[in-house]
Amino acid sequence: MLRPLFFLLLFTPLLSSLRFGTIQVAPFTMRKDVCLLDNGKKECARNNAYEGFCVQLMKLMAKEMDTEYKIEIRKGPGKIRPNGKWDGLVQDLNESHIDVAIAPIPITSNRKELLDFSPSFYTSGISMMIKKPGPNGTIYSLNPYAPVTWIAIFVLEIMSIFTVIGLYCHMRLDISDREGRWRYYILVSFILVWVICNFSLLISILHHICTTAAVNSKAEPIEYFESVQEVVEQEEIKYGLQRGSLTEEMFKNSNESMYQEMMEVMEKNGEESFVDYYNHGIQKVRGDGKEEGNYIFILDDASNLYENAKMPCNTRKIGGKLMTYEFAVATKKGSDLSDRVYAAIESLKKSGEIEKIRRHWFEERALCGKGGLVRDQRSIFRRSQYAQMGEISAAESNASYIIYGMIGGIAMSILVAILISHVERKRMERPTKYTDEVTPMNA
Repeated sequence: MLRPLFFLLLFTPLLSSLRFGTIQVAPFTMRKDVCLLDNGKKECARNNAYEGFCVQLMKLMAKEMDTEYKIEIRKGPGKIRPNGKWDGLVQDLNESHIDVAIAPIPITSNRKELLDFSPSFYTSGISMMIKKPGPNGTIYSLNPYAPVTWIAIFVLEIMSIFTVIGLYCHMRLDISDREGRWRYYILVSFILVWVICNFSLLISILHHICTTAAVNSKAEPIEYFESVQEVVEQEEIKYGLQRGSLTEEMFKNSNESMYQEMMEVMEKNGEESFVDYYNHGIQKVRGDGKEEGNYIFILDDASNLYENAKMPCNTRKIGGKLMTYEFAVATKKGSDLSDRVYAAIESLKKSGEIEKIRRHWFEERALCGKGGLVRDQRSIFRRSQYAQMGEISAAESNASYIIYGMIGGIAMSILVAILISHVERKRMERPTKYTDEVTPMNA
């Protein structure tokens, strides 16, 4: 009689391990960069290969429920197929392929008929993304130098002019003797450095003017929309969404006249409005060199906020949310786990743990914004106006080569001046040679 009980006690840890299903959507569940190529690394074993909002939530829930767990990646949150059956996480829960779904699953009336939901862990919705314009509607490259930089350049020019004049007036330039010759070489070297500095500065400014003119002649003005209504009323910039996404489903099922009108416009525009993948929509907003800034992407608000906080910091959200919905943890209808999951999420919300996770992934890790030091996976850098305004144009970035050339020319000129001065000083320090020969006197 004791053997079966002993067998059950031996395998209790295996029976208590739960299967947590999720989907890979940033920033909720993402595979770590170090685990994308090499799956054999120890740090990428099992659950350690993933990170994100939901991954941290899983750890806290497992601790709250006193259980082990395994992360299982699925294709989508679940929607009704043409044959009337569900797919994605909804299907996996109903067919017991997973025990708990911890993912950005919106609570809808259709899903409530099949699933039990916990209290919401995140309030999201649908919003619009557009590319940022430059300040005052112009390209940022029109203002390359701050006023302090121009003042410093002007002061240095005045100082260099007076220095050259002072050297010329106070040096004895009689090159017949060694001291005069040495001062002469110093003056020539200094003038050489001064000329190269001014010439390089002139080239840099001219190059920047030409670059700005070329970029501005090709760039089209980007409208600065502040509301969804402004987007709907204009026709210059196309807006669209991802095919087969939850966003498309909610637009089609909406009874709002404005959303129905927007859906009709998008279907009329066809491929100009729709994208097949989420990343394609983001890239279309940021521009591929052909349609830069001429597209507005309609997507989940959480993803919108997360992408806007990433480099190159050149996108922003338009207005508020078009629609609002809640994300919650789901279990199979009537499951024994439903009450435990509900209690765990309720406890984590009251303790403030879920709010800490939200701040970590949507605020603390943001790379765009005002001031402060930010940490990237590869480097630490200080946010600047360039980070706030977005990526610098490719044409303007070429000006860095001019700056490198200027610095190299100055360095070479200084080295030449030092070398000439050193050689001349060595020549002056040589002792004068005397001869023992007696010069005969003319009788």
